[in-house]
This record gives sequence, C-alpha cells and structure tokens, in this order.
Amino acid sequence: MRRDALPFLNQSLFMKLGKIRLSDGTLLDGEDTILAFEKCCRKKGSAWMGIDSLHHGMQEKRAARFQRSLEEKQKIRVYFAIHNSHYDNEIAYEAVLEKLVNMKEPVPCPEPELRPEIFQDDGNSCLWLKLKDIRLSKEKAEHFMIASTGRNLKWTICNSRFFFGYIMEE
Repeated sequence: MRRDALPFLNQSLFMKLGKIRLSDGTLLDGEDTILAFEKCCRKKGSAWMGIDSLHHGMQEKRAARFQRSLEEKQKIRVYFAIHNSHYDNEIAYEAVLEKLVNMKEPVPCPEPELRPEIFQDDGNSCLWLKLKDIRLSKEKAEHFMIASTGRNLKWTICNSRFFFGYIMEE
C-alpha cells in the first residue's frame, strides 16, 4: 500500500519558509514572514497566505479531501520550518487551517484585507490558505514523515528542496 493512501485524517500541511524579496526590495527571512502573518492574525483573526511552490495548485483529489475535512470541522495543522540563525531547518511555528482556495491558474487573494500589509502587492496564487492561531510550535521535524514517501521530514528538509508538502506523525 502506498503511504499516501494511508488514512488521510492524520495529514497536516508543511511549509519551509525561505528568504523572499518584496517588491520594494526588502529582504525577509522565513521568521520575518511568519511573524508578519502572526501579527495579522492577532489583529484581524486570520490571514490568507498564497502558496507559490505549487504552480498549478493542489492535486484535485487531495484538495477535495482537505475541503471535506474542513467541512467536518477537523482541525488541520500547518507547520512552518525555518532555517536561519534561530532555527536549523526546524519546525518553528504552527497554525490552524481555516479555509483553502485551490485553482489551476493563479487568482487574487480571496479577502485582501486579511493579508499582512507588507504582502498586499504580492500578486496571485493558485493555492491560498486561510490561517488562524499562528504560534510557536513545540513540534520537531524529526517526529514527522512525508505522507507520500515515508521519509523523515527533518532529513528531507535538510537534504532536499522540499518546501511544501503533506506530512504525518511517524
């Protein structure tokens, strides 16, 4: 049996946040980025994050399963790893997924007023995640595996270009 055919109930989303350059030239690392979204959540209750690593959105079946889980009020966690002077390719923050918008072609943010100010001019994405309850995480990457391969998350983020994916506890 393929690992991605295992029960979907235990899957979470994972993102490794790297350095990005804003349209005004400002350079942010992953910690700066998640702190901007955390601040937006504190002020407005939630925040939309566009995902650029999936150029055509999530696979339709997977998106439908996440949508169904959200409709059934299941809590879906999103874990954020960072590599900077504070974190060594480690899960640093987590959030709760409130809603997702998945399209084949890039679309504008569903609710632009729920974006951090510094990302207002950030453009369109095929996948938008509405996040709430962003906070420091006590979880460790070594305790998770990639849902599709069974590989250890810590090993994978240290030794490959894995920036977005689906994980489950080992």
